[in-house]
Amino acid sequence: MANEQANQTPEVDVSTKQFEIPHTIQLTEPVQWGKDELPRTEITINRRLKAKDFKGIVAGDIKFDDMVKMLSKISGEPIAFIEELDAADMITAVEVINSFLSGGPKTGETA
Repeated sequence: MANEQANQTPEVDVSTKQFEIPHTIQLTEPVQWGKDELPRTEITINRRLKAKDFKGIVAGDIKFDDMVKMLSKISGEPIAFIEELDAADMITAVEVINSFLSGGPKTGETA
């Protein structure tokens, strides 16, 4: 029993993690952006999400494309640049975006 508990991965609640703005994400995989420029090694989130950033998004049905658009808006980077991010770096950015969203009660819970 003790060994079973020792081998379990602890759950991490990222919903309470807060990020200061501006927040710079160091990219694990640099992105070559621009023919004559050095690869980009970071992306900075310059502001929190605003209501206008959710136009055209169905509540409760946020898709990955929506996250790309939101990251573009709050970082000031073009969508084409965001689409070149490594998957691990995009997941890190989504974690920051999710920290701006109210978690609300979990399914089956009341407020």
